Amino acid sequence: MVQRHGVTLWNTVPALMDIYTTYLDEVARQPNHSLRLVMMSGDWIPLPLPQAIRRSCPNAQQFSLGGATEASIWSIVYPIGEISPQWHSIPYGKAMLNQSFQVLDEQMQACPVWVPGELYIGGIGVAMGYWRDAERTAAQFVTHPRSGEKLYRTGDLGRLLPCGNIEFLGRKDFQVKINGFRVELGEVEINMARFPGVKAAVCAVSGDSGRARQLIAYYVRDADQPAAKARTTQKSAFACRSPACAVSAPIARRPRWPAMPLWQRKATAAVRSGCIRTRRSISTAWAGY
Repeated sequence: MVQRHGVTLWNTVPALMDIYTTYLDEVARQPNHSLRLVMMSGDWIPLPLPQAIRRSCPNAQQFSLGGATEASIWSIVYPIGEISPQWHSIPYGKAMLNQSFQVLDEQMQACPVWVPGELYIGGIGVAMGYWRDAERTAAQFVTHPRSGEKLYRTGDLGRLLPCGNIEFLGRKDFQVKINGFRVELGEVEINMARFPGVKAAVCAVSGDSGRARQLIAYYVRDADQPAAKARTTQKSAFACRSPACAVSAPIARRPRWPAMPLWQRKATAAVRSGCIRTRRSISTAWAGY
């Protein structure tokens, strides 16, 4: 359809563009020369994808875009050129015209270069607040104590690079994005734990910024429930009460949890699922479980 109608502009989450480049390479076996602009937002852009786009759509310029619905969707942009082998991810970019993107610490002071902080959006795109939700509005829409500027608190973490671009580091809480959908890991865990046969659950994200990401879950079976019933519970726990993008998530059973706080369980679950490279002493925390 893209070829037939001479589509020139592409605007989707990265996963769909990845599917299209695979189609061009493996099915159509010919490049697309009509696309002149590819815009991707809503999720991490895998590091190999820009090169795949250059190969399959040689006439297309590529842009990474980011922001929040609460600040008129897009507030930051990065024109994608050559990919440095030292990069861990595609840079988030710089603020768009008439908007600001700030990396601030807990005292809302600007973080120095390389120092992680929370991302705040300012400028003419920031919304007035949430409709009839004063409590949530007060928590997310704040006034900078020194400049007096109204800012939207994204809940995302990032850091300023020496070149002036911002690097996206993920969520401050346990909310993640999977193929453009916001998923609250705690919500998925609660829904799993409500079902008979599941005593407790931990959800993590498999895949890093350079690979496709998906949810993966670990659970402890309730010893008081029959094993057969527990096995049939696994997929129903996801399918009945979880977001559509979580239904196909792989699930692994553990006889018990390591003796560690929840946030450490999440981190070690992420290590096992392959999305974090860290020291062997941490990655072996699940040994024997």
